Amino acid sequence: MQKLEYSPGEFIYTTNASSPTTLESLPLTQPIDPFSSLASDQKALLHHFLNDASQITACHSGMQRDICKMLVPMALQTPSLLYATMALSAIHLQAVHNQSENVKSAPDIAHLMALSLEQFRKELQNPQTKGSDALLATARTLCLAEVHSGAIHPNSWRAHIEGAKALMATSDRQGGLSPGPSDGFRRYLNRCESCDDFPQDRGGGAGSVPTFYPGVVEGLSASCIQQSILCNEAFQHSALIQIHRRLRDTPASAPAVQTSVKRILECTAQIGPSPGLSPWVMLTTPLFIAGCEAQDEDRETVRRLLLSLHDTIRVPNVLQSLKFLEQYWEQGAESWNEFLGELPYLYICVWVELSV
Repeated sequence: MQKLEYSPGEFIYTTNASSPTTLESLPLTQPIDPFSSLASDQKALLHHFLNDASQITACHSGMQRDICKMLVPMALQTPSLLYATMALSAIHLQAVHNQSENVKSAPDIAHLMALSLEQFRKELQNPQTKGSDALLATARTLCLAEVHSGAIHPNSWRAHIEGAKALMATSDRQGGLSPGPSDGFRRYLNRCESCDDFPQDRGGGAGSVPTFYPGVVEGLSASCIQQSILCNEAFQHSALIQIHRRLRDTPASAPAVQTSVKRILECTAQIGPSPGLSPWVMLTTPLFIAGCEAQDEDRETVRRLLLSLHDTIRVPNVLQSLKFLEQYWEQGAESWNEFLGELPYLYICVWVELSV
């Protein structure tokens, strides 16, 4: 310690610092919790969405990260999206607890959906928010919640799709008057609209190697690429079945139809459930379409694969798909189009592109 006189009769005492103070030696501040304003049950649902429920809308970990990075920050600033995201998380959580059959009657899920719709209406009337991408994200998330739940409100998913289309059209008109760069979520949605601008090998048949977007294939493992090829083939055969049955009125027993059915089942079995995210999560639609035309032992294969899919991804809609198929098989009708037309609602055979 040193005694220094800085004016007559007045002193200060100093000590020699053992080492100069650096930024590294300063204590770190506590990280900010972005969920600090939320109730504990709301935090739990958002954490479940980030870690688990978001996997049902993605077939690759990179896609899951992109979805969460776009949705969660917007949800924290947009009540309608926050409640819709929590509802989707609660639907998945209910299925994880083996309560898929009770999703449609769960009061907490219905309450979250109602809160989201109430806030959605208010935000649509607010000039500052009605054209925002956050409302597009809300419409998408509400649609997914309805589809994955097995439709809490029959046919309501269609209303959300139409609402999203109207929001995008309004945004396009406003953009024409006041052009400006759209943010990440709108660019994410616009990929579906720009698919025709991307070079595709339309001459290739089912099973041909798909062309990936630039920069995508470098982040994929050989296994993931192979699974993507198989998934692509399953969807191509689904389209072939639709062409044969709906457009050409080909009998279900025709070789062209049954060949596609068997190939869908083979592709699905080869993909199979695996650790981590994979195209396995996308296969409800091909399995349902194959199931509508499956015969004899192939029906049991469809049943087994759908049950395995539900056990893996825990989406109530998968069980609802199987329920409809079993009703159709029991009826023994030749035309499944006619059978589906008699149902009060149909939502299981639709692959919502907004979730890709």
